[in-house]
Amino acid sequence: MNLNLKLALFDYDGTIVDSAGMIVTGAIEAFRMCGLPDPDPLKVRENIGKTLAVALDAYMPPGYNVTPEQISEAYRSWYAEQGKLGLQNEPLYPGMVKLLYNLKKNNWLIGIATNKSRIGLTNGLAKHDLSDIFDITLSTDENIPKPNPAMALRAMKELGVTKDKTFIIGDTINDIGLGVNAGIVSIGVKWGYNSKNLLLSAGANHLVSDANELKEILPNQFQVQLDNKVLKTPMKKDLIFLNLKMAQEIAQEWDIKEKVINTDNMIYYGLLSTAIDKIQFSRNIYITDMLNFVNTDLICYRAEGPNELINIQNNSWNPILLNIKKYLNLEINFCSGVMPITQPLEIFPKLKLLMNTFSHQEISALHRLTNISGSIFISLCILKGDILKKEVFELSFLDEIWQAKNWGVEEDAAKKRDKISQELNRIISFVEILKHN
Repeated sequence: MNLNLKLALFDYDGTIVDSAGMIVTGAIEAFRMCGLPDPDPLKVRENIGKTLAVALDAYMPPGYNVTPEQISEAYRSWYAEQGKLGLQNEPLYPGMVKLLYNLKKNNWLIGIATNKSRIGLTNGLAKHDLSDIFDITLSTDENIPKPNPAMALRAMKELGVTKDKTFIIGDTINDIGLGVNAGIVSIGVKWGYNSKNLLLSAGANHLVSDANELKEILPNQFQVQLDNKVLKTPMKKDLIFLNLKMAQEIAQEWDIKEKVINTDNMIYYGLLSTAIDKIQFSRNIYITDMLNFVNTDLICYRAEGPNELINIQNNSWNPILLNIKKYLNLEINFCSGVMPITQPLEIFPKLKLLMNTFSHQEISALHRLTNISGSIFISLCILKGDILKKEVFELSFLDEIWQAKNWGVEEDAAKKRDKISQELNRIISFVEILKHN
């Protein structure tokens, strides 16, 4: 393998071209050819990116003696005919052709990995005069469909490119899934057919809003080397960064003089490694663990006295509960004392839905913040940007700070609080870098 080669694999529909109109029209025509009533155009659009037979099956009406394969064949026939007639209307997204030529100029290998048929892809590329620019094109006619990693693995093998130099760019969860399953960087585009939240929950490493932003992010990849070896996660996966600041922070964490390395003090490295090694494969386990804090959340249990502490808690914590109410459209219960309270059951699916808008890296940070603070509600407001960094420690350890102020400071406890405060600040800085990526 050539370590200097770089490969950008692109999805086609919804990434390079806007083919939604053609796909919807084609599905309707295929249904009519098979004697079926017209499908719902919205359902057709929602299933773009899936393999044709699977997508068609999703909106096939019951009670008809027609198989998805038969509709798929009618669809392919109609699509091929449109191509022959020059009627395959799939406009290019702004800036994409310029981006492709720019990548080639800068010695990138570029390819297509699509769940589209070979004839549809061939006709589309010919119409846009793009038939000769790609180093490899892969369709479902000769490959296992996405999100299976087969297309990416084949492209890397045939072109001689390593995983750490390969990127998948696409607009659906199937594209991102291919990247996750192949162990390569996944970049989601926000101009296609799946939402930002879906792309993040599927494991997108980065999101871009237009071709110019994609151009800026693709050439910039960074690695940290220790003794001329690429830094890896504990599970031996290469750490690759499209963000220089993140790479610099992790390099600084490893630039230590001690003979015995304590990775517990490496906050950035730990958060990123957890996201790569664990969360992308066990995301729901981490979310469930955080949901277990709901009925015991720190800010839902208030002091019964003295009045000074009660007022401080109310003034500090009530605004957080108001923010959570805004996000969930749900009132959060709180009480005075330590007797257990129960939050409404509908809070759990609503919180899970909210947390699924976060990337794997953000979930890693959220999980650590929740375990340190004892509050999923404080942690969520941190990620949403409602709380300033300087406020976080005091909000999370309000009672202890008040007691120390009124009854004196115990040296060991003060050292422990200082260490926790530093860790919280590092985690929040990690989140801030992610948001500016």
